[in-house]
Amino acid sequence: MAKNMKSSSKPGSGSYQEPGDTKRFVPLGDKHCYLRDPRNGNTYHLKVDSEDFWVKVNEIKEVFPVEKLKNDAKEMLRIDPNNNWREVLAKLS
Repeated sequence: MAKNMKSSSKPGSGSYQEPGDTKRFVPLGDKHCYLRDPRNGNTYHLKVDSEDFWVKVNEIKEVFPVEKLKNDAKEMLRIDPNNNWREVLAKLS
């Protein structure tokens, strides 16, 4: 039995499937977050609203519903209002 979601399949094998209720963003509090990629299960440590952050978000938007990203950003704004989530939400709209 797999110890975690990612270990149950090899990234890039086409067999990785993430549960639909998994959040894309995980706030870290210091203007950084983890960004989970539904395409391959990778998690990136990025500064919120940085150029690298938007490169990854735009890649994810190509294969993942924008409405779900917006809902995740709204949840992050509720949890961590001192971060840049308001700007993220505005750019996703």
